Amino acid sequence: MRSLGTLSWHRLRRLGDSAKNIFDFEGRRVDAEFQKLRAQYWREYWTDAARAVGAEIEDLGGETFRLRRGGFSTFTYRYQVQLDDHLTLKIAGNKPLTHRLLEEMGYRTPRFLEFSLDSLDAADRFRVELGAPVVVKPASGTGGGNGVTTGIDSSGAMRRASHRAAADHRRMLVEEQVSGDSYRVLYLDGQFVDIVRRDPPRVVADGVSTIAGLMRAETLARLQASPLMALHPLSVDLECDVALRNQGLMRSSVPEAGRSVIAKAVVNQNAARENHCVRDEVHPSIVQMGHEIVSAFGIELGGLDLLTPDITRPLDEVGGVINEVNTTPGLHHHALMSEESKRLPVGEMVLEHVFARIQERQAVALAREQVSPA
Repeated sequence: MRSLGTLSWHRLRRLGDSAKNIFDFEGRRVDAEFQKLRAQYWREYWTDAARAVGAEIEDLGGETFRLRRGGFSTFTYRYQVQLDDHLTLKIAGNKPLTHRLLEEMGYRTPRFLEFSLDSLDAADRFRVELGAPVVVKPASGTGGGNGVTTGIDSSGAMRRASHRAAADHRRMLVEEQVSGDSYRVLYLDGQFVDIVRRDPPRVVADGVSTIAGLMRAETLARLQASPLMALHPLSVDLECDVALRNQGLMRSSVPEAGRSVIAKAVVNQNAARENHCVRDEVHPSIVQMGHEIVSAFGIELGGLDLLTPDITRPLDEVGGVINEVNTTPGLHHHALMSEESKRLPVGEMVLEHVFARIQERQAVALAREQVSPA
């Protein structure tokens, strides 16, 4: 499943950078291989979780599964489960609205402006007024880092990043770029479950290959890795160009052997080796803050994205911010990490909660039937 057949890194390397067009031609094939890899991952994920909680699992096709236990059933689709309602998902998915609600609650978020291609000049003025690099992203639908570009520090870069983001959503955000590490905090029924520091994806130079070549090699290695280390390719794109420029590099650069190069600042395409559990380090005020936020939004299964230079101290002391509130959070972040001994059985915990909720609702419905007039 993880082999690309005739497409190999050795072949691309022999062809050098002229192989770029070949790789572009194979791009859809690579994407298809990763789709298969993700489908297999979630099949195994839910099969293992179902077995652990004593549930039967049925493959309904299209990456959808039905799980049964004790006369109750529920469904999963990839990392999605049947917990939060559609309105909750819609509100949390609206990034400008989420920022405003968080600000009303007294929490710090990045300064931002919502815009479209028609108001691009206003967005660029916002960047100039901030006097620092900014981030451009779609106003919704940024799963996997889609359409997100960091380090925007010129009008030309602003225009390019905006057109990239507009391919995913007509409305966009230009945000203050906050320094610090990226963290994902997971909550279930208002209770803190886990926190992972997600470092940017890196490649290590061999002194011969270009950075673009190293990234292609990393993508192929991910498809062939066992155990699995990533669910997405490491794509060469505008975000990559910005990150490389900030290190004095380009796609065609050949760094000295052993140099570790940040491939992109957006962390969504990182690998397991770049995810680290920090449950023992997070400050209690951050855990409490997340509880208050998911409770206020009515989110049963939620993931908060934080940016902070020091997770051991309160956000307001170190200038940290809440970057996003995620419903249907990617559960793989808490499985694909470097510290195997710290991994929690998150899938099992979620299924236990889902079945408990179903049983509770059934009991309430039966009680209502018993007290209702004939």
